[in-house]
Amino acid sequence: MNLLPAEQEDQVGQLKKTCPTAPTQTLLSKVHDQFQRDETLQTLVITDADRPVGLMNRNMLNELFSRPFTRELYGSSKVAEFMIPDPVIVETETSVDDLTRIILNEKMSAMQDGFILTHNEQYAGVGFGHDLLQLLSERKQQHLFKLAHYDHLTGLPNRLMFVDRLTQACLRAERSQEMIGLLFVDLDRFKEVNDTLGHAAGDELLIRVSERLRFTVRKVDSVSRLGGDEFTVTLEGIPAEATASEVANKIIASLQAPFAILGVDVTVTASIGISYFPAQAVDAEELQRNADVAMYQAKADGKNRHRAFAEHMLVSDRASLSMESELRNALSRRELEVYYQPQVDLVDQRIIGVESLLRWNRPGHGVVGPGEFLALADELGLMDDIGAFVLRETCRQIVEWKKRLQVELTGAVNLSFSQLENRKLPGFVAQVLKESGLEASGLMLEVTEQTIMNSVERSHANIERLGRLGVQLAIDDFGTGYSSLSYLLNLPIDRLKIDRCFIQGIERGGKARALTRAILNLANSLELRAVAEGVETLSQLDFLKQNGCRFAQGFLFSRPLPAAVLEPLLLDAASGATSLVQPEVDVRPKPG
Repeated sequence: MNLLPAEQEDQVGQLKKTCPTAPTQTLLSKVHDQFQRDETLQTLVITDADRPVGLMNRNMLNELFSRPFTRELYGSSKVAEFMIPDPVIVETETSVDDLTRIILNEKMSAMQDGFILTHNEQYAGVGFGHDLLQLLSERKQQHLFKLAHYDHLTGLPNRLMFVDRLTQACLRAERSQEMIGLLFVDLDRFKEVNDTLGHAAGDELLIRVSERLRFTVRKVDSVSRLGGDEFTVTLEGIPAEATASEVANKIIASLQAPFAILGVDVTVTASIGISYFPAQAVDAEELQRNADVAMYQAKADGKNRHRAFAEHMLVSDRASLSMESELRNALSRRELEVYYQPQVDLVDQRIIGVESLLRWNRPGHGVVGPGEFLALADELGLMDDIGAFVLRETCRQIVEWKKRLQVELTGAVNLSFSQLENRKLPGFVAQVLKESGLEASGLMLEVTEQTIMNSVERSHANIERLGRLGVQLAIDDFGTGYSSLSYLLNLPIDRLKIDRCFIQGIERGGKARALTRAILNLANSLELRAVAEGVETLSQLDFLKQNGCRFAQGFLFSRPLPAAVLEPLLLDAASGATSLVQPEVDVRPKPG
């Protein structure tokens, strides 16, 4: 049987035992006498022209010669007449698994009789079933140990092995009075890779990152994967704390080169937390906790950096844990509320729509703006549920205002990256429109320019399907993303929302004014509506009017308000009873 050679530690050659041979013409009585002279001999290989053709084992022969007159009857017979014919014969390089399959499929008796091993088709020795069973048992134990202690994807030690190694390292360091540096490494925005390219690409990226980590650190350093996109590096016997910082910088630098994943260049960064034993921890558990806290501080400080643990971080960490716990339940406790900011037609002096902006009525903290919790919600995987809530509530409110106040408004809802990537988005939007009774043209979905450019085919396909549904689409924060404008030609975009950074710069003159004019001219040329965001002063408003901007929103007209508070303004605007422009002194953001 032609079988591919296996790795040396997996070859059946390790089972080889020396065994004498006897030609097929040997008398049976002589073979019996040979067994009688050597009590350790269990098997004899029978050969024909030096080629193994059968086996004779001690038990079988002893049983035969225990019968009366066997020597007289069969002693002069040839051993070939009594041998075990057609034994299992394999090369010494054959894998243990292949041998096992052969025995199971073809000849289970080989487990008792034994099997013959050859090397380059020349007789080399024999193997026995009990040795094979012992080897399989040992391998099974090793396999179970590996499953329990090593990450199946990267081959790195897993959390269980990491904790054991770190505990032992701390004990050694305590005895030898040496220092340990522990690095917690967490990839930034890894979820976006999974969402964009799929889990197969995410797995491949984790494998490649683990390889770079192992290449970057010393051979004596221990790299582990705790799960997800979290890795650790344990540095034993370091001379100073600066050594761990140097290793962290090397890791960050090593990740700068892009990874070729499924034909796409993918770049990731890492946030790294560092803690030291015994200076900052009394045991392995505290060392882990402190490094983890420092890692989250690195993320809070902007990602793609490292931070060493400091005691003050524990206070902010407890606050983060509290916010995380409360945020997970905020939706079910009805603590989330949609505020609405009017969008104004500067020519007709009427409110044409509202943008939905989320607020969290957090117990004990008052009204919390989205900037303080949406990033955490994204990390916790809550954005899809929160986005669904905002969409449903907006559509319901627009329909209610139309029926009760007799006002025609468009409701604008922001889409997150994960929502835009979800293939179920168009169907879900259609379902919400049907449930609420809102016409598709009464809904405006806003997507940031950067999200558009970072999206793959699924996102663009979703935008096209939403356009066919009749939903209006707007590019939010226009002018702050990439320079490519091809998506304006290829996607069914209705509006461009000029980012507030340009509007805020109008009064300073120069480039901000020039860029705002350019965006307005671009929108007019493409027959798109341009909406100025963040309008706060009369001078900004005058500039926008003079340059052909018809639509705007900002504190100059109204800050975001709860639905009930906004209603009087909607009624007054519809009747023309009041100016939409508020006194400038009243429109500045209040502290907190």
